Amino acid sequence: MNTKSLCGFTAMLAGSLLAIQAAPKDDLAKAIKQLADAGGYTWKATTESPQFNMGPTVGKIDKDGCALVSRTWGENTIQSAHLGEKAVTETQDGWRSLAELEADQADNRGRFRARMLRGFEPPALEAGSLLKAVGEVALSDGAYTASLPEEKVKELMTFRGRGAGGDGPQISGAKGSVKFWVEKGMLKKYQYAVEGTMTWNNQDREMDRTTTVEISDVGTTKVELPAAAKAKL
Repeated sequence: MNTKSLCGFTAMLAGSLLAIQAAPKDDLAKAIKQLADAGGYTWKATTESPQFNMGPTVGKIDKDGCALVSRTWGENTIQSAHLGEKAVTETQDGWRSLAELEADQADNRGRFRARMLRGFEPPALEAGSLLKAVGEVALSDGAYTASLPEEKVKELMTFRGRGAGGDGPQISGAKGSVKFWVEKGMLKKYQYAVEGTMTWNNQDREMDRTTTVEISDVGTTKVELPAAAKAKL
């Protein structure tokens, strides 16, 4: 084989290997887009963590992007409503907007809620963000798997931001992974696991949690907001 032919063969082989590596990620991207384009869906997210007493999060989003989310913490369930970058949440003082929560720097609980509202992503958007962050994706036993980079793990552990004033916790030793399941060409479920050391108010705590998101009622979900939430939103 002459030098020209050898170079051509090497280039072809490299291209084939890149195509093989890209295929699972490309297929997964299409499955996520199919969910995003489906016209609404319902989801349930469950979190396992020895550090948090977190119940399930149940959400609905309609074809116009309006979402209603119920989060359970211990014995309390808190609702929030989202439309684009706007968000409102239920509090003891009635429904409050994201802007109101962020403006009240003296309310630590309100600032925490504001961080969660600011970091909210519906599953199709969150799954796309997770996929964009990873490198190589492997397909094995019916699931797409990948390692999460350190910065993405930190983002997830701090609810995607440091809140107003940049006063969120610091994370070290961050690592994590993600899995996706596809059914009939559409994203059906995904799961991400994160862990690291969180430093908050000069105290270190080892943290780890695994969140599983299951999607249902694709294309048939409708959202009815409480009147007070709709007025604030």
